[in-house]
Amino acid sequence: MPCCEACGRQVLTIILDNLSHEYDLNGRHTVWAYRLMECAKCGLGFVDPKPEWEVIETFYDESYGCYLPAEGEAKSLKYWIAKQRYAFDGSKKPVAFMSTALGMACELLTGKTVSFTLGIPLRLPKGAHIFELGYGSGSWLLV
Repeated sequence: MPCCEACGRQVLTIILDNLSHEYDLNGRHTVWAYRLMECAKCGLGFVDPKPEWEVIETFYDESYGCYLPAEGEAKSLKYWIAKQRYAFDGSKKPVAFMSTALGMACELLTGKTVSFTLGIPLRLPKGAHIFELGYGSGSWLLV
């Protein structure tokens, strides 16, 4: 039985069983069987068994880019609209109200709503740290 990598306990719950990922390795069809586990003590979710690097690489092809840091904050139009839409958030400043109205007007005119995850600021204290775990580009964290 595996143990939790966060707290070391072996009290685990199987969340999903009999999962598999199929891939080709050097022209040979391969299946990696795994299950999704959760630690009953700390709640960490993880896959069992841990995948080898050759398995992890099969989830991403060459078109999946690496993180390229941007200077300053995100520059996308979606991010700007989301930032404007949530500027008011109970503030009594007229500028905040106008920013929110502008963001909402942009959404109304384009007929598109900024996705929920992009639109809600995290409201963390200045100097807070965020840990994003994943093999992604880092763009969600940047936003």
